Amino acid sequence: MIAKMYNGDMQKLIEILKQIEDLEWHDAIYSEDKQPFKEDTLCAIFDPDEEEDADPKLNFIMNVSQAQDVVVNARLQKEEVTDEEFIEAFNFYYLNDAFIDFYRIE
Repeated sequence: MIAKMYNGDMQKLIEILKQIEDLEWHDAIYSEDKQPFKEDTLCAIFDPDEEEDADPKLNFIMNVSQAQDVVVNARLQKEEVTDEEFIEAFNFYYLNDAFIDFYRIE
């Protein structure tokens, strides 16, 4: 289980996504990195209502509730979702405010 990542504790994005359902829906994901995000992008979780606790170098990326929806959507489409597909779905949602369709016709 993922430890609460408050007070600047950083975790790889893929580890957060794999256990996103264990996090509070009202929290948010922050990172120093910019898109495109990678599996090893370091992120922290903070309550956006207490943003003053966040490191000023960290940028808001997405609400945990949105990331939870991204993961659920990916798992509904594919029985086995790879780490790369989770990251692809996360980046797609970040850029488009829409869920990826893994079976779209190119």
